[in-house]
Amino acid sequence: MTGDTRAAAEPALGEQAIAQAVADEPGPLTTDREDGLDGDGREHPQSVAQAHIYRILTGRSFFELERHFDRYPTIRESLGLDDNLDHSSFSYSMREQFEDMEVFFESYADYVRERIEATLPESLTDPFLAEVDVEDDSEPLPEIPEEAKDEKIRHVRAIMLEETDFDRASNASYEAGSILTPFLEAAQETDAPANIISDNDHEFSIKAAFNAVKQRDADGWHEEFKRVNGRVLSAATGAGMLQGDLDAYIDITVIPYWPQTDDPADGHRQGEPKNGTTYGFHFATLVAHDQEHDKDVAVAVEPYTQDIGPHDLVQRLLEQAEEYVSIDTLRLDSGFESARILKLCRERDITPSVRLKRRGDELKGALAAMSGRFDDYEDYPVTSSEHNLSEKVRVVAEPDWNNANKSDFDAVISNSQQSLDAFNDDDEPDVLDLDDVDDILWKARRPYGTLNYEDSPKRVIRRHKQRWRVENAYAEKKTKLMARTGSRDHGVRVFLFWLSTLLYNGWMLTRKFLRDDFPNHRPKDRGAVELTTFIKKILRLDYG
Repeated sequence: MTGDTRAAAEPALGEQAIAQAVADEPGPLTTDREDGLDGDGREHPQSVAQAHIYRILTGRSFFELERHFDRYPTIRESLGLDDNLDHSSFSYSMREQFEDMEVFFESYADYVRERIEATLPESLTDPFLAEVDVEDDSEPLPEIPEEAKDEKIRHVRAIMLEETDFDRASNASYEAGSILTPFLEAAQETDAPANIISDNDHEFSIKAAFNAVKQRDADGWHEEFKRVNGRVLSAATGAGMLQGDLDAYIDITVIPYWPQTDDPADGHRQGEPKNGTTYGFHFATLVAHDQEHDKDVAVAVEPYTQDIGPHDLVQRLLEQAEEYVSIDTLRLDSGFESARILKLCRERDITPSVRLKRRGDELKGALAAMSGRFDDYEDYPVTSSEHNLSEKVRVVAEPDWNNANKSDFDAVISNSQQSLDAFNDDDEPDVLDLDDVDDILWKARRPYGTLNYEDSPKRVIRRHKQRWRVENAYAEKKTKLMARTGSRDHGVRVFLFWLSTLLYNGWMLTRKFLRDDFPNHRPKDRGAVELTTFIKKILRLDYG
């Protein structure tokens, strides 16, 4: 077991004084906001907000803030952050969690600066406070012209939609632009296409529109998605996106349907019962993160039906994706802790990380024997009895605050110290006998399995948890693009999911095109076109 043992450097007194001044003030008050950064973390929004105030006061970028907190954990802890966030998470929190508070943060930072200047010696803090911006008489940055947005969106729409094949009926031919309109409007309004058609003047009846969709079954629409999305991905790679070895994760979307009967719909998958929901339509998306351009792109999609196992699902997604991207790391949730999946990743030279369920005496004993907040245990076997297969992984673990508070974890650190007799000839501690330890010793830790043997346990976990930042942003936007329906037809459900994913990728591509043509235009702190604007223009612009 390695842990993180490097001694932390001491920050300058002026930096400590600035951080303490931020921590001593009662605001910015954000206690009504829930943590939305990683799905599991303890990053209280108040602490993240205070970190942003400290960033503004000291003039640091998100990346510089991450490195600063890594080097000086006492600064981070004085602001209330038990663990550091990566720069992408800090950036995401401003875009999504605090999207309407940027001006307030700036004014609050000015207030704290005035308090610092009034109470602390100038020689102590001045070297570390960012210079106050003087009145800028220069011309403000121009905004991206609306006609340029129209041109790029028209171009992307042609890539996405104008070759979509609806002509499957022997007696009818549909233009994609026309038949897609009610479904696009439903996606924009998060409404049912039937309501859109009945409430607006459309040349199609509800029956005609859905008959056009039902001319393809689920497999047919899935093949059509791969063809159309392939055009989008080719355009993205041609524009310089998705280059190099990328981080990726698999997102599972569950769309429940009602009524929940003993006669489930074709194409369903049975999941964990939640709020009375057992059956639903499941979709798996392989999302690649383009760090250079800060874009998340769905590079593969598969309907996840009852007859597909986790290994076959991952294999299909990777085979789809390999035509367009090179995947370096793959983040997986606990449903994919399979020896076959780990072997598949190893054979493809992909480094996986996966949440492990705390089961089995060996894993529980390894967790109980760990010391420090972050530690590891090498060569833990993940086995598959069905296929007589075993894959060894490195187990890394972090505190699980859902099962223990800080005082409990302090006890874990104290009680888990082992004598020299507990070590074997390989200098690895023997796994503890569970009968000899309290359950809290293993319940207090959240384990992950990985083939990454180089990075520290803390870094491995941090990189794995970045998937929550990406997944939260992707899932939120994807949900906003999903038209509602009560249909139990799997083909219709695949089509609507296909459309929402395609619109999301088209939005990413449009933002890249606009930023390439207008690098020095506003807005600089967010995407070149908002999602709602993109959808409205998709609908409003004339084709051709």
